[in-house]
Amino acid sequence: GAATDQNVLDGCYIGLDATGGATLANHQNGVLVRDGAYLNFVRSSVIAGNSANGVLCGAGSNFVNVLSCRIGTNAAGSVAMPNGGVTTDLGGVRIEGSEHHYLASNLISGQAGAGQFGVGLFNGASNNTLVANLIGVDAGGVAPLPNLLGVRIDGACNVNTLDRNTISGNLTHGVYLAGDDNVLIANLIGTSSDGLIDAGNGGSGIYVSGDGNVVGGLRAASRGNRIAGNAIWGVEAHDYSDGTPHTVTLEG
Repeated sequence: GAATDQNVLDGCYIGLDATGGATLANHQNGVLVRDGAYLNFVRSSVIAGNSANGVLCGAGSNFVNVLSCRIGTNAAGSVAMPNGGVTTDLGGVRIEGSEHHYLASNLISGQAGAGQFGVGLFNGASNNTLVANLIGVDAGGVAPLPNLLGVRIDGACNVNTLDRNTISGNLTHGVYLAGDDNVLIANLIGTSSDGLIDAGNGGSGIYVSGDGNVVGGLRAASRGNRIAGNAIWGVEAHDYSDGTPHTVTLEG
């Protein structure tokens, strides 16, 4: 809550036993940050097997940093141990109506239940950044360890950035993008983390239903996405329900 600032959660097993190989669930979220909490850190932890989300950044929280964690897997990053059980609309990390969160160098996989996702942004979650995460593959970045959906951005969630992530091996779309003015740069979507091996998503690489989104390098070739090996389209863009087209920029 308010004035809960600058705390560090480091090196923990949350929802697992001491071996990191068997679940011992908490009956709600593994980590919950909300109601005015500011500039908190979750790092180098394994968060799996919990009954709700692995990490929930709720309304009123800002600047939560989730760094170098394994979420939805065992400690080795090789076996799925999902959060959320069989409940829909839960996942590895859920950001709800809050801003300026930073997710970097995490493994977020194994969330394959009905309606689940690796990372989900909802209800106005904006100005958040995902950098260099593995989403839908194992810790080696090659073998699929799928989420049902890799990254879900839904519900007036705008101006978020996905940068240098590997989003592959998921059962449906790699990225479902229903917000506006979001940017995807230098991601690998449908390949291994070295970009050489087919690890396609089971739907489209990116499904776009929003305005002003940019998929690509903003005229810098090194910032282009590699989108390959996916079961349907590389990038699938849809109109509004009245037939008015969305504006999507593809570069690089």
